[in-house]
Amino acid sequence: MVGSARRLRLGTRGSRLALVQSELVADRLRAAGYEVDLVPIVTEGDVRPVDMSPGEGVFVAAIARALLNGEVDVAVHSAKDVPLVEEPGLVIGAYPERADPRDVLITKSGRASLESLAQGAVVGTDSPRRTGFLLAARPDLKVVPLHGNVETRLRRLDEGAADAVVLAAAGIDRLGQPESTGWGDRSGLMSAWILRWWRPRRARARWPSRCAGPMYVSSRLFRGSTTMTSGWRSRPSARC
Repeated sequence: MVGSARRLRLGTRGSRLALVQSELVADRLRAAGYEVDLVPIVTEGDVRPVDMSPGEGVFVAAIARALLNGEVDVAVHSAKDVPLVEEPGLVIGAYPERADPRDVLITKSGRASLESLAQGAVVGTDSPRRTGFLLAARPDLKVVPLHGNVETRLRRLDEGAADAVVLAAAGIDRLGQPESTGWGDRSGLMSAWILRWWRPRRARARWPSRCAGPMYVSSRLFRGSTTMTSGWRSRPSARC
């Protein structure tokens, strides 16, 4: 059933965080006079084995197909998971206001910091960027692959899979979860994908990393001028 001019089907992943983020966009659309129905979509990334590293775009490919097939009218997703090479026929149509772009370190005690973690502590993350900069600051740490939605990673922390995990501050804030300390990149930024960037995205496209390289780009606009900061950790990584 094709959405009407004032009724939109909004595609989203089905995790609690994805639904919370999509509702933020849906509320803005409703305030503009649209009726919005959320359509949860299961992606390849949602059904992979718990310790299998993803490929680029595994969290958005199914959503892109739903848009192209006319199953939804618009989609919302965290910008960090959207591939740098744009999908033909689709365009990122809008960005809501950015939330906290930093990462946070969460420990079982809630009191440890990156500096005070024990020698050789195990830190869980599936991100090459986080891995690279963790090891740049603390080469003694053991970084292990740990993925899943926020609740899954926090549960695995409680179960002893790691001494600490690194997550996006924006996701923790949106879910109302406790946090510890942190640093950032494209986390905190959502995008609304529609049929048919922003300078940090273009800058990342010029670096040889794609999603498999430990780098970050941060951009700030102040009084008409843009200041950009970028960093690169030259450490080989096959994870995405």
